[in-house]
Amino acid sequence: IFGAGSLANFILAFSCILINFLLFNTMFTGYGVSYSGLVNNSPAFNASLNGTIVYLNGVRVKSINDFSNIMKNVTPGEFVNVTTEINNSQKNYTIKTFEEDGRSLIGIYGVTNYYKIKEFFVPVKKAVLFVLYLLSWIGALNLGVGIVNMLPIKPLDGGLIMQEYLKWKFNNYVKIANIISIIFAIILLFNIIGPKIITLVV
Repeated sequence: IFGAGSLANFILAFSCILINFLLFNTMFTGYGVSYSGLVNNSPAFNASLNGTIVYLNGVRVKSINDFSNIMKNVTPGEFVNVTTEINNSQKNYTIKTFEEDGRSLIGIYGVTNYYKIKEFFVPVKKAVLFVLYLLSWIGALNLGVGIVNMLPIKPLDGGLIMQEYLKWKFNNYVKIANIISIIFAIILLFNIIGPKIITLVV
């Protein structure tokens, strides 16, 4: 049955994603706000802000939503007290906010939620991370295999399905299917090795 392999890949992929999501939300909890960098010459940059933000004006910050809600009540030019944490050690900063597009900012970018494993699961932290990474890779691999397998390239499932469809439309369906397969195979091959070739040439 054409497409059965891809369907199995998709089911396994989404099963891994779902299990991964459930395990992550069960074993980890929001702990703070991290960021990828500081805007040059911004207040945060000048204060040498470092670490995961865990308190803002004395209020516990566990997520981007918490951080945003507090900053909404801060007037541009007002000072805020920022507490960060690195390796279980906290440090306090007093930073003057500035205005951009009507918002009060301190000068950080690439903001993401920071999660920490719950105390109950700390003894098995390495095993938990291994399982999560394994599920992520299995899910991503099966999703990729399923998508590629459905491309209109013979003898992949997508190519065979395409040929069966063309069979009802054209007498020379095999030739047409072969041409389409070659075109898509070239496109797929270029996407894999094309960037490397271009990099070498340039």
